[in-house]
Amino acid sequence: QMLCENFIKGLCPLPPASPLNLTSWFAKPKPNPLPPPKQRSGKTLKVLHMSDFHLDPRYATGSEANCTSGLCCRANNFNPASVHTPLSPAPRFGAYRCDTPMALAAAAVEAIPVLTGTQGDGFAFTVYTGDLVSHDVENQLSRDYVRYTETLLYDLFRKTLGSGPVYAALGNHDSYNQAQDAPHMLGKKLGSQFSWNYDHVAALWAHENWLPEAAVELAKAHYAAYMVRRKDGLRVITLNTDLWYRANYFNYINLDQPDNSGMLRFLTDELQAAEDAGERVWIVGHVLTGWDGSNPLVNPTDLFYQIVDRYSPHVIANIFFGHTHEDQLTIFYANNATNISAQTALTQSWIGPSITPLTNLNSGFRMYEVDSATFDVMEAYT
Repeated sequence: QMLCENFIKGLCPLPPASPLNLTSWFAKPKPNPLPPPKQRSGKTLKVLHMSDFHLDPRYATGSEANCTSGLCCRANNFNPASVHTPLSPAPRFGAYRCDTPMALAAAAVEAIPVLTGTQGDGFAFTVYTGDLVSHDVENQLSRDYVRYTETLLYDLFRKTLGSGPVYAALGNHDSYNQAQDAPHMLGKKLGSQFSWNYDHVAALWAHENWLPEAAVELAKAHYAAYMVRRKDGLRVITLNTDLWYRANYFNYINLDQPDNSGMLRFLTDELQAAEDAGERVWIVGHVLTGWDGSNPLVNPTDLFYQIVDRYSPHVIANIFFGHTHEDQLTIFYANNATNISAQTALTQSWIGPSITPLTNLNSGFRMYEVDSATFDVMEAYT
C-alpha cells in the first residue's frame, strides 16, 4: 500500500503508522523534573547555514532558460516554439527554472562574508544541510559526476569561508543513483554498495580539516553520518535522511520497522551520552520530518519525533534541515502536538533556503547568532 501511495499517486491512501514499541528503546526515562537550563553566557557565536546548492556544471550561458523538458539552461534543451533561437537566454548568474551555474555559486559564497561582517574572524562554524548535485535524470548522472560536484563545492567553501569547520549532511541528490542508500542489514555486498560515496565525502571532510579522525571513520562506516563533540561543548550529530526518504527504494524493505539502518539507534545513543554529560546537541539532516508528510516515511519519522520528545528541550538545542528550497521553520510540541502552546513547545527545526533558484526562488542563506553556553539561537538572519 505504501509503494502504491508513493509511486502511483491518487490510487491508494496513505497507510497509518505501524504501532511503535518504545519499551526498551530508551536506556533511561526522561528526567522529571528536568535539569535546570544552562545559563546564557551573553556572548554569541556567528554560525552560517547553507543548503541546496544544486550546482550545474553543464549550465550554458545564453541557452534556453524556458525549456520544456529536462533541466533548462543546458545546450541540448530547447523550447519547441523556437528550436534554434532561445526565447529566454540563460543569464550568467542563473535563472528561475535552472540549477546553479558556477558563477552564481562562487558569487554567493564570496558575498556571504561581506554581507555578514565576517571577513576578519569568519564563522565559528557552518552547517550544510545537503544537496550539492544538480536535479538531473539518472542517465545524466554518474559516480564521477557526484564526486566532482562534492569535491568542487567543499573546496569552494573551505577557501572562501575561512577556517571554521563545515558540518555537512548528505542530501537526496548527493548520491548515485540519486536518493538511494542501502541499510547495512542487507548484507555486505548489497549493504555496502554506496560506501564509495561515504568514503569520498569523509576523505574530503578530513582533507578540509573539518572533522577529527574519529568522526571521519564513523562517517565512512555509518552512511556519511557522524558525531562531533566541539571544544566549546556542543555535540553536532548529522544524519543521512535518505534512510527515511520516500524515494529511496531500500526503505520499503521491512517497512514496518522504523530503523532498519540503525541510524536512529545511533542518534538515540549519542543523545543519551549528551544527557549524561550535561551537554547540548544540534542535529543536522536534509529531508525534514513532518511538514506536509510528502517526503519522509511515517514509521522512521514517528520514531524520530519520539526521540525529539524524549531529549527536548534540555538536550536538543536545535535541528537543521534543507530540501524544500524555502526559508522555513517548524516547531516540535510535546505529546504528539495534541496541545499546541508556548508551554508545550519542545524545540524547532530550521529549514534553510536554497542557493539554487529552482524553481522561481531567489538564492538565500541564513546566519545565526548563537549563545556560546546554551547554543540557543538568539537571532536568525536570512
